[in-house]
Formats: sequence, structure tokens, C-alpha cells
Amino acid sequence: MYHVAGETQLRVVDRYLRQPENAPLFERTRLVILEHILPTTFEFVRLLQSRGVEIAALIAKPYSVHEETFTRFVRELGIQPVRFADYAELEASGHIEQSVTNALEKSVLDGRRVVLVDVGGYFAPSLTRLSAEQTKHLAGVIEDTTFGHKIYEKRCQEIPVPICSVARSNLKEIEARFVGRDAVVAMENLLRKIGISITGRNALVIGYGMIGKNVAWTLKSYGLNVYVYDIQDRKLLEAFNDGFHVHKKSILLRDADIIFSATGSEAEYGRSAMSLSEIEDCKHGVILASVGSRDTEFAFRDLVSHAGSGEELIAGD
Repeated sequence: MYHVAGETQLRVVDRYLRQPENAPLFERTRLVILEHILPTTFEFVRLLQSRGVEIAALIAKPYSVHEETFTRFVRELGIQPVRFADYAELEASGHIEQSVTNALEKSVLDGRRVVLVDVGGYFAPSLTRLSAEQTKHLAGVIEDTTFGHKIYEKRCQEIPVPICSVARSNLKEIEARFVGRDAVVAMENLLRKIGISITGRNALVIGYGMIGKNVAWTLKSYGLNVYVYDIQDRKLLEAFNDGFHVHKKSILLRDADIIFSATGSEAEYGRSAMSLSEIEDCKHGVILASVGSRDTEFAFRDLVSHAGSGEELIAGD
């Protein structure tokens, strides 16, 4: 998918869908999608529907719903995305597993093949519990994020269907440039609304992978003093060679005014990139910005449980 001016933003997708030899494939496909509810998602689903693909379920990723687009799904495509207040509610609801089961039951009757589209490894637990009969109708799962890639990589021996990950593809590297940039732009816009400027401050980027390095470069272009920490020495060396300050994590935390974390640490190591004790060691007023696909970059739940009070600074964002 890429953006161009014209009839559709997703020109590559549109061209592929229009190829006559692909028509029988799409007409035999049923999708269960867990995605961001954004304008490009709407366009993607609209194009798929127009070529005969059935959307069995569309599950909205928490904290990632564009309200106008949500309404368009219902009004223009007849699809009601299912939304949850947070990740904990989503994972505890059983809705993901039920959506997969419902889609597979339909496929028993009409022969369509089910494909799961994932952004964070959410389908992995359900896939380990499928029966041999159910897997006959499941073509596989497509994963888009590094976090999800790591989850499926760990559990692939338990999952009896193909897993297609695009998280390490060349196209994903191109996307990472925009994700890193947009994360910084979004944070700056939010902070400006409450009268805070980030220019000239000390920024720490935790994780120097595809996303993290693009966050670091964008912060540098905004005039911040940028420091980098990564648990892997080779990535620290890469950051140093790229001109960023590096040091021990404990040292960097003390002086950071704003911390961006993009590690996928929970999927890789079973823990957040920053623990509660590390957050408590930070300077007063530090700003924490997660650029991960879930709310696990920081020990957020521990932080909330220990907080004396909380305040929503920017309602509706």
C-alpha cells in the first residue's frame, strides 16, 4: 500500500485486486481483521469488499480509532467494527476466539477460506487451540508488526497454519520512516495543546530498531538533544555511529525530559522496556511516549495502580 493522488490511495492494492486471474481467489476468501480504524483501513476494506472478499469480523485496535472512519464503516460498508476500552478488555473478552470460530463455521458450509489479518499477535492464543477439522478451512494469518512477529515466532510450533509476517520486509522499513516521524509529530501536537514545547529538551529513545531509529532522527531534526539506549550492543554501536549519545540506561533515565520507547520488549523478553522502579527514578515531570503496538512499553498498569490520582489532560485525544 502506498499513497498517491487519484482515485484511490492504495493504488498497488487496487491494481492487484483488479487482475482477472486473482478474482476466483478473492471470491473464495473470508477475512477476520484486527486493525487500526483509520482512513486507509477503510479504503483497504472497501477495495477488498468490491472484489468479493467477505469481511466476517472487524475488531478495532484499542486507542486507535478514528471516529469519522468508524462511522463510515457502518454507514457505507455495512460493517460494524467491534471496539474495546483497552487491551486488557480485548484480551479477556473472548471475542477474538469467537470471531475466528464463527468465521470457520461459515466456511464449513460454503467452502470459503478464512484469512486472519493481525497487528500485534492477538490471534496467536486462539490458533493454538484449533481442532484439526477447523484448520482445514483456515488459510493462515498475516501479521504486520514486529511485536506480533516475535509472538508468532515463539509460538509457531504450536500453530498448525501458515504465518505470513511482513514485519521484517523492505516495505515495512519504508513504513517505519513515517511511523517514527508521525509519533513525534503526534506527541508534539498533544503537548502544544497544554502549552509545552519539546524543542531543546533531552530526549531518550529506547529501542533502536526500525521504528526507534526513525523516532531518533525526527527528534534530532526538531532540535532536541537525543540519547539512545538499546539492550543489544550492536544497535547501541549503530546509534553511536549515527551520531547519537549513548550511555547506561540508568544514567540516561535521570536526565531525560521525554522518553520514547519502541522495543516490543514484552514479546521478546516477557517484560516492559521500563519497569515501575525505573519510571520512579526518572526526573519529575518526565513525559513517556509509547511507540509500541500495545500498551506494554512501560509498566503502565503498575504505574496506574500505584498512582495517588490521575488527570486527563487532553480530553478526546
